[in-house]
Formats: sequence, C-alpha cells, structure tokens
Amino acid sequence: MMKIAYQGVPGAYSHIACGTLFPKQEYIPCDTFEIAMELVKNGDVDKAVIPVENSNAGRVSDVHFLLPEAGLHIVGEHFMRIEHQLLAVKGAKLQDIQSAASHPQALAQCSEFLKAHSIKAVSRIDTAKSCEKIAVEQDKTKAAIASKLAAEIYGLDILAARRSFR
Repeated sequence: MMKIAYQGVPGAYSHIACGTLFPKQEYIPCDTFEIAMELVKNGDVDKAVIPVENSNAGRVSDVHFLLPEAGLHIVGEHFMRIEHQLLAVKGAKLQDIQSAASHPQALAQCSEFLKAHSIKAVSRIDTAKSCEKIAVEQDKTKAAIASKLAAEIYGLDILAARRSFR
C-alpha cells in the first residue's frame, strides 16, 4: 500500500484528489505543503498530491517556490472540479447562519451567495479544517464552506450546494 501525503485535513479537496488518483491507499494529512514535500523527500511517503494551479486564482505560488527547494518535480496532473457546500451542525437552518469560515479562495468563489444571505466571511487556512472547528463548537449560527466529503467526515449538514452559490 502506498502512502500519499496531502496538505490539509481529511475532507480537504486534496484528500479527495488523493482518493481519485490513488484509490484505497494510505493518505497522510499535513499542515503545510512544505511538510508534505518533506515527507516525500525523506522517503516517509511515496508521493504527495499538491495543487499547483487554481482556474480562478492562477498558480499556487508557494508550491512553485517549494518544489525546486525540495528537489522534487511534478510527475502527473489531475484536473478536479471543486464543488463547495455550505455546511453547518445538525439542525441549523440557512436563516440561522451569521458567519461562514473557509479558505480565502473558497470564500471569494462564494462571495455573492454569502452577501445575498448576509453571512460574514471568516478566513481560515483550509476548507476542511474550518469544518473541524464548526463540528467542535456546535454553534448553529456558524458554518463552513467545504466539500461533501468534509460534511460526511465531520457530521455536518449541507445547507446549500454549489449550484445555489451562483
């Protein structure tokens, strides 16, 4: 069984990419891109799945800076459609939500929806990491923007799906 590193926590979009590219392997969450690359460099994992570009935001500059420093190179690519969900604790309703936490890029992609529903955007380092906090706090006024997988992992309800974020 291969070990595949990714930046984020379970439910992150990179975690989903790992499962698509390398089904039924061991996925290793990492706090940063740098840690994921270091694990590959040291031979602790076989590969890392790291985003290098975002169709809305362009190149992920940190990655392009870190790759040569780590002595690593890109060996393949995968195009992945990102579909955001507005997630909240069980029993919360859309009208209850006062704030939504997520990665700044996800917040930007959902900004019209958030404004239309008077939901304050709260910037966090990671989409799925935002779900961990929401699940722990159990506050029906707070939500996260993340993947369907994150909703399953952290036991959150989907209040709005990508189609309604337009």
